[in-house]
This record gives sequence, C-alpha cells and structure tokens, in this order.
Amino acid sequence: MRRYLVCAVLVCALAYKEEHAAPASPFAERRAGSGPVALFNNGGFEGGDLGSWTAESFLNNGVTYPTVNGTTVPPQTVADLALATGGVANSSAAGPATGLSQLPNGLSASTTLRWPIYGSYSAVVNGQHDVSQLNGTYPYGANRNVNSIKQDMVVATTDVDPMDGLAHVRFVVAPVLQNPNHTTTQQPYYFLHVKNLTTGEELFNRFNYVSQAGVPWQSDAGGSIEYLAWQAIDVAAPGLINVGDDVQAQVIAAGCSLGGHWGEAYVDAFGAFLPGVSIVARQPQFANEGTNVTAAYTVNNAAASTQTNVVLTLPTPNNATFGSFTPPAGMTCTGIPAPGSTGTISCTIASMSSFSASSFSIVWKANNGLTLPADMGNGSYGVKSDQQAFLLGMPATTYLTDSAAISYADYSVSIDDGLTAVTAAQSLTYTIVVRNNGPATPTKKNGTVASVPVVETNSTGGLTLITWTCAASAGSACGAASGSGLINSTAQLVSGGTATYTVHATASAPASGSYINNTISVTTSGLPNGYGDPESSNNIVGDTDQFGVLVNVTINKDAASNGTGLVSSAPAGLSCGTACTTQTAQFATGSPITLTAVPDSGELFAGWTAGPCSGSTNPQCTFTPVAASSATAKFSLPTWTITASSGGNGTIVCSTPVIQGQSSSCTISPAAGYSLTSLTDNGADVLGSVVGASYTISNVQAPHSVVAGFLKTLGTTCGGAGECGSGICADGVCCNATCPG
Repeated sequence: MRRYLVCAVLVCALAYKEEHAAPASPFAERRAGSGPVALFNNGGFEGGDLGSWTAESFLNNGVTYPTVNGTTVPPQTVADLALATGGVANSSAAGPATGLSQLPNGLSASTTLRWPIYGSYSAVVNGQHDVSQLNGTYPYGANRNVNSIKQDMVVATTDVDPMDGLAHVRFVVAPVLQNPNHTTTQQPYYFLHVKNLTTGEELFNRFNYVSQAGVPWQSDAGGSIEYLAWQAIDVAAPGLINVGDDVQAQVIAAGCSLGGHWGEAYVDAFGAFLPGVSIVARQPQFANEGTNVTAAYTVNNAAASTQTNVVLTLPTPNNATFGSFTPPAGMTCTGIPAPGSTGTISCTIASMSSFSASSFSIVWKANNGLTLPADMGNGSYGVKSDQQAFLLGMPATTYLTDSAAISYADYSVSIDDGLTAVTAAQSLTYTIVVRNNGPATPTKKNGTVASVPVVETNSTGGLTLITWTCAASAGSACGAASGSGLINSTAQLVSGGTATYTVHATASAPASGSYINNTISVTTSGLPNGYGDPESSNNIVGDTDQFGVLVNVTINKDAASNGTGLVSSAPAGLSCGTACTTQTAQFATGSPITLTAVPDSGELFAGWTAGPCSGSTNPQCTFTPVAASSATAKFSLPTWTITASSGGNGTIVCSTPVIQGQSSSCTISPAAGYSLTSLTDNGADVLGSVVGASYTISNVQAPHSVVAGFLKTLGTTCGGAGECGSGICADGVCCNATCPG
C-alpha cells in the first residue's frame, strides 16, 4: 500500500503555493553524481544547454487575479497569466563557471546573488547569460517579453523520498526583476508550475511579482532592481505524484506588461532531491485573522555525506506574532520570542546524516484588525550548514479572512488496505475515514448538519465484487449505511465527527500498468454560505498497490555493523529501524523496488554487503525482483583522527584512528634529562590527567590534537631559565628555589 493525497484543481494550486567542482563553492559537494537527483533529464543543465527542455516565448498582456473563498488571490494557473502569442527566445544554460562565481545579468557587483549554485551551469529564463547574444529588442525580457522552459518526466521508485515515503519535485530558483512600481497586474513577475499530466491535477503554482509584500526581496540600483537569494522549491503534493505518473515542471519569467522593464529567473537542480540541506514549511491555505496558524517545517539532508552545524533561520511571518514552539530532540534553539511578539528563531542541529530529516511545528498567531484581503506570508526562513551556504525555504502563504464572514471546517480523508502488493483473486479490505477536524460544524439554514459528497474512484481498474458499509460517530451520519460498487454517497459530520467506511473487494488485473489505485474524496465546495474548508490538500487520498505474482523481499542488517540506521522501501512495505535486524514484506515481480539506507545521526552507511546491490556504497538500491530476494545493509560508526605532536625533547604517540565512542591511549616518552611539563588536548590543558606516562582520551566523538611540551629536569645543565621545567637556571644548572648560589 502506498497512500497519497490529491487536491481539487484550483484549490490545490493554492495548497502548494502556501506550503510551501570548484573548491571555493560552498555547494561544491552537490555535484551531479554526488547524490540522487533523478526525475528530470538535464535537470542541472550540466549538458551546457537546454537539452530535454521545451523553451517557449510569449508576450505579457497583464495577469488576472481569481477569487477563492471570497478572497482575491494571485494567479493560480498558467491561464491566469493571460499570455499572448509572440516574444523571442532569451533563455539558455549559463556557464560553464565555478560555483557561485558569476554575477546575474543586470545586477551590480555589490549584490550577493551569484550563479551557478550547483555544478558548472544554471539556466536563465528570459535573460540570455551571454550578453553578446542578447536580442537588442528584448534585453532580459523587456518589451513585454515572456519566456518559459518546461519538461515532462515519468516518476520512478528512485524519486520517492525515504524520509516521508512520497515522490517529490524539487528545484531552486533565483528571480531578478526590474521594479517599475506598476500595478500588481502589470509588474515583472516569475511563475512556477508543476502539474501531473497523468491525472490532470495542478500540483503547485507560485506567482510572485517584483516588490510583492511578504517576499524577501533584496534591492539593487536604488531599488530599481530586486532579486531573491537562491530559494528551494519542494512539491510533494503530499503523495499525489505516483510511480509511473507523467509530471511536468515549468518556469516562466516575464517583463512588465507595459513594455519598458525586464524580468529574468535563474533555476537549477530539477529532480527528486536537492543533494544538500533544505527546508520547507507548509501551512493552511486559509485562516481567520486573529486565529492560530500552525506551520509544519521539515529540514532534510539529501547530500551524499553528513552535513554539520545545520543552522535554521525562522523569522516570524508577516501579519503574525509568535505563539508557541517546542524544539525537537537534537535541535538547540535561541531567540524564541515571547508569545504575542515577533523575532527570529535560530536553531542548530549538530549533524545530519545523508537522507535524514527533522520535523517540527511552530504556532504563529495571525494579526487582528487587518485591512482585508491580507495574507500571512512565510518566505524568509532558510537553512545553511558548514558545507552549504544559506538557502531560502519555499514560500508558504495563508490567506486571512474575516471571522464574521466565514467559519472553517477542515475536512480530511484517509484510506488504507494494509498491503503493498496484491495478486489475482486476493480479497482486499479498505478502511476509509472521512473526518471533520473542525472547528466549525457547517449547518444549513434549517439547522441541520450540511452533507458533503464522498466519492470513491478506481482509476486503474483492478477492483471487482465491491461492497461497503458505513458507520458514523455520535452526532454525525452516513448518507447510506451500506452499498455495492464504488462509494458514491454523502456524510453529515459535526466538528470532530467521522464516517468510517469498510470496503471489501477482490483484486484483478488493472486495465493498464501494474498498480491498482483506489482513491476517496470529499467535496467541500458546496458548503453553505458562511462556511469554508481551510485546507483542500487533504480532501482526496489514495491507496496504491503493486499487482502481480507476489514474492518475499527481505532486508537485513550486516552482523559486522558497529553502527545503526534505517532501511526503507519504495513502494512502502519495509521500514527496518535502529533496533531492527531483519524484515520481510511481499512485493510483485516485474515492478521495481528502491531500498534506501539512512544511518542514524552521526553515523555512516558503509554499503550493501549482500543482495542485488552488493558492493555499492550508494544509499539507494533499485532492483526488480523475479523471485524471493534479500539485501543486506551495513552501517558503521565514524572514525576520528588523533594527532599527536611535541616540540622535541620527547615524544607522544596516540592510537589513531579511533572508532567513535571508543578511547585513544597516548604514550608519553621524555628524552633523557627532560620531563613532561605541558599537555593540551584541542587547546585545553590536560596535564593533570596524565597517569604515569600515559594520557587517555575517552569516548572520542571528534578529531583531537594533542600537543606535549618537554623541559629539562633539575640538575641538568642549562643556558637559561626557559630551558628548565622549574623555570630557574642558576650557575648553568636547572634548579628549584632552594638551589645554592
């Protein structure tokens, strides 16, 4: 079983809008081949061109703003951009160049933005990087010029993030736009668009015009040009993107609609992972002013190696104050504001292993008494590490509404058959729960609880002999107690109420492909006037099972491991954590499986020692089983180097390297006529810890540098006091204070 969520076409766009080689480069580690960056071909533009990308040009006629839940919101679809035929192609791969060394077109040298962020190339949309090639009529997207680049790619199991079990589309963007201070519909802008072409669902749309409030613009040329630092985009949908789906990503950059000002956008690293540290915040689409809004943050590391001193910067969103926050284990935070005030929280994670993640929530309180429409924009947060420069997180936006005009009821659905793979004629039981998470109970004018449609869809086929029953919690009601065929019913749900459906079916071959998809949706667009659903991304959910001949797949931990970690699978089914040594689940033959090994914090993945990926140190292992299979992962503790030195007149030798948590023993040997007079360990005085002729470093957790000093003993000839351990040289002999003259 692989569960996934989907959303209605228009409102889903809002849901994701809000969620929202060169040694000198701090990103040099994140090179092609250093970590998984699948999903798109030439996603990092390292081919030196726009190969595999479709480049298009248009003209900007001015954008349109739609209305949702009575609130005017920025463009949510490509159609809202009202693009016209025309324009010229000004997009290209920019490079080659060393990391973060090149100044974007139009910016002065005093600005901080540089490209490429990863590898040797980035792409620039609507702004030819080679100025000599610029079309003189359309420099950097002026004269209403609009450019787009887009690509379609089929999702594979390697694109599923083991940290949450969902397929992601990730990339980075850095727009550079002139600011003519036109109206919001006329300004230069950039637009980001991700769509599932298989299902037709809009997964993510993000529109920002230059100088838009709540966006961390930086100014150049006295404010006439504005730009953003490199910003991560992370679309998980969460889970709408299924293995086998055709997904399209698109970036659009536009000059102003009046023709006199330009706009360009730099992009890079399109793929399923950003091989470094990144952070994403997700928060509700809508909330009433004066209410609490919970933002869920996730920071992850998909670099090929451990990232150290991971620092999160978490400022208060605009139109909000701080509510509450409890840092998770392993995270140290400072600057937490008092409730009702604002400020910037700074949190540090000492180290993050490859493919590890940390999640937490912060409660912000939306301001009251605002001039509506208004929003709570959360777009200035970000992350950096010792290995990586600061990277902004994906903007998250909550649109604020009037509590006197609308009350919210958050409807959600879940579905699970408890299986990963099924075979012909197998009996299946799905448990489906439709829930009103409140706080409101939508009611009609006559005082009765409003009904919401509940619809089941089996888009792939493969389910026969379907029957179902429904049971509601106290105060709620099912539209029907039972039925046959796919669910097409209603539910009346009070705040906190549930309707639980039990669906029985028999598996058969799907109409196409090798997966059976079963989805359940609740439609809230027809709620009575005065009521709304603040979050549509949880209104549709699905369950996906592989179909075919079933075989056992086993994961083992190598008995020689001295470290620990997690091994998980995509599709889901295997999750063998720290205390687990072996685990088995059934999968279908002929369908690929991806295993991912994630070491525990501060530890290492040493490689696959048995099975289809034996000998590989890549933490991801993908194979297609044809019979029962097993794979063995080995985890290890890191080893640390102990450096020992002296200034002469003696030696110090320390055992090295040392496995983390173990001890290093140092043997001290003064030369004849000398004694040990000083000993430091990483700069700290440890002379008092010497026992006899040895010093022990216990529980080693980092590199150590041990330095010994030796001086002459009493009675030894000397040429000055600095040669003597006593500090006294009298008549050419080292002595103490009682030495005779």
